[in-house]
Amino acid sequence: MEERNLEQLLLLRAHKLLFWGHLATSFFMAMGCMTQLSQSDWPAYVSIVPMILDIVVFLGGILMYLKFHGNIIYSKYVGYGYLVVYAAALLMSGNNNTYPYMIPILFGVMITLDIRGTKMITGWYLIVNILKAVLLMTKVAETPKVIEYVMLEIIITVLVSICVIRGILMLNDFFQESIRAASEGARRNAEVSDKIREVAGDVEGKMEDVTTSIRKIEEATAQMNASLKGISDGISDNANAIMEQTDQTNSIARIIEDTNDKTKSIMETTQSAQSSVDSGTHAMEDLSQHVVRAIESGEQMKVSAENLRKRSESVREITDMILNISSQTNLLALNASIEAARAGEAGRGFAVVADEIRELAEQTKSATEQITAILDQLAVDASDVVSKVDESVGISNSQRELADNAAERFADIKQNVTMLLDGTTEMSGLMGQLVDANRLIVDSVSTLSASSQQISASTQEVSDSSEDNVEMVRHFAEVMEQINKQLSVLHQS
Repeated sequence: MEERNLEQLLLLRAHKLLFWGHLATSFFMAMGCMTQLSQSDWPAYVSIVPMILDIVVFLGGILMYLKFHGNIIYSKYVGYGYLVVYAAALLMSGNNNTYPYMIPILFGVMITLDIRGTKMITGWYLIVNILKAVLLMTKVAETPKVIEYVMLEIIITVLVSICVIRGILMLNDFFQESIRAASEGARRNAEVSDKIREVAGDVEGKMEDVTTSIRKIEEATAQMNASLKGISDGISDNANAIMEQTDQTNSIARIIEDTNDKTKSIMETTQSAQSSVDSGTHAMEDLSQHVVRAIESGEQMKVSAENLRKRSESVREITDMILNISSQTNLLALNASIEAARAGEAGRGFAVVADEIRELAEQTKSATEQITAILDQLAVDASDVVSKVDESVGISNSQRELADNAAERFADIKQNVTMLLDGTTEMSGLMGQLVDANRLIVDSVSTLSASSQQISASTQEVSDSSEDNVEMVRHFAEVMEQINKQLSVLHQS
């Protein structure tokens, strides 16, 4: 029965898909015939006859689908009917092409799993295409030119036919295996249902004894719960008293902890101050050393500037001598020019040399005057440097005295801070011992409080658990009654 239902459902879906495929294929076939009729030089019947057959077969397909959409007759009609349309269009056409219109119809017939019908329609499709190829080769005068094209179409047709036949065989095998698996699952479900009914019958007979036992457990649990409530109240009062004592002890511990923290903070601050004093002492020592080096450098710079000034004066004496020589050379060149002019033509060459010597003397004089000006300025700058160095050395000496005084103050501060740190460290050690002793007291009280709380919590937990057990037993009894009713219904079914 299940197999028949599955086959019928598959056939209905396959016929629906085949119907829409037939509709699309017929539409494109009609459009192709109309285009061929309007644009081709062939006789009109070549396009009109296939188009009329296409329309007639499609209209008949609509009627067959409405009446036999759940019967294999519909797929056979569409397959053979459209095969006639395809054969007419192919054999009456004058071109060298085979049409692909038949391929969607072949695949639509294939999914209906009609093996015999699919093989017959595919075989006729193959015969029509081969016949078209033979007619084409006999009508065309130059056969070798089209034989390759014809063979390609035959190969494609054969491959399509093989795919269709092989595909329907594979689909049929898959469908049969699916049906067998579904049947096996249904059989196992039936066996499981029978086993469940059998077990339900056995359980139903024992449910009354279980319900009676549950009622007794419920009564005993209720009595135990009442006793536990009394014990829990007494333990709760004791736990509250211990909690108050614990709070007071914790307050004392917090005060001691705060004092210890402040002592540690003071010690850390003192240590930081000592570090700062050490850093300041080292910095002042470095400053004093830098001041000494600055004084030494200033003295050296003063000596160098004084030497520079003296050398500038020596060079000035040399430039004065050069300037005097250039003036005398210029005067001698002027006298030589006068004597050459008196000599006339014979002294012309000597006059030229005298002029060159006079020009060189003028240039030497000009350069010497520039050097003299530079040396004068250099002497002035050297004197300024000496003055500034003297002033800088004086300032450095003052800084050295101040640095020495500051270093002495830092030494005093360091001594005082060291004494403060020693006292703070000793006080911190005493506070640490006090904290440890108080912590032991707090731990003891906390342990007692925790134990009391644990006992109280355990008692409360047992009491709550007992109440939960009572509620669970009641709920379980109700569930068992519901299960008993359901088992009765299941056993009767």
